[in-house]
Amino acid sequence: MNITKYLSIAGAAFVSGLTERELNRVIDEMLVPDELVVQSNGGRSFSPLGIAFAKFYFRLAPILSATTRKQIINQAYENFHVQGEGFNFLGEVVVGAKSWEISVDIVRVDIAPFVREVWSNLRLVDAAESSITQDDSVMSGRPVFKGTRLPVDMVVGVKEQSISIQEAQEAYPFLTKEQIEAAEVYLKLHPPRGRPRRLTEVNPKLKVLRPRVKSERNFDD
Repeated sequence: MNITKYLSIAGAAFVSGLTERELNRVIDEMLVPDELVVQSNGGRSFSPLGIAFAKFYFRLAPILSATTRKQIINQAYENFHVQGEGFNFLGEVVVGAKSWEISVDIVRVDIAPFVREVWSNLRLVDAAESSITQDDSVMSGRPVFKGTRLPVDMVVGVKEQSISIQEAQEAYPFLTKEQIEAAEVYLKLHPPRGRPRRLTEVNPKLKVLRPRVKSERNFDD
């Protein structure tokens, strides 16, 4: 994942596990260094490192004061630059070759686990965006799987529609479980407007699986 790539609030929420409200607080209350967030007419966005710091800030709220958490974040950011080759240092943290311990007064915290959790989800983002594309000349600009005309918002509801993956694959042979998961991630990053069409509306041969409910009769003694 490119550390210089910024993610929207929706994307940051996905990779961090935080709510959009919490992430907006990060910007409004200046909880992370200004360089790690962007505000423009196009909306708000976070750098990967800013997301990791935000995750640390909220997850350790029950045990550390707000002042201490902000001090740790600021010191970690300074430490990142002091490394000289900060990007290489961060790469070693991500793969587990290094810890990232920060000390403030009597508090000592390793923020590496928060970085690794965020980077793990960033890989899912990369996988989704590398297999899905949007082009105004294809399906009126709806996101589709690369090389196809199949909109991802139609596929992502497979589980909710109780259609088996096997049936979906019979209708669309190229479709894999990984692509369905990528579609789910993509739509979390880029929430669609309106109700997506269902696969059964496009391909009537697909059958909705309805679970059988076994009824129980109660008899009086």
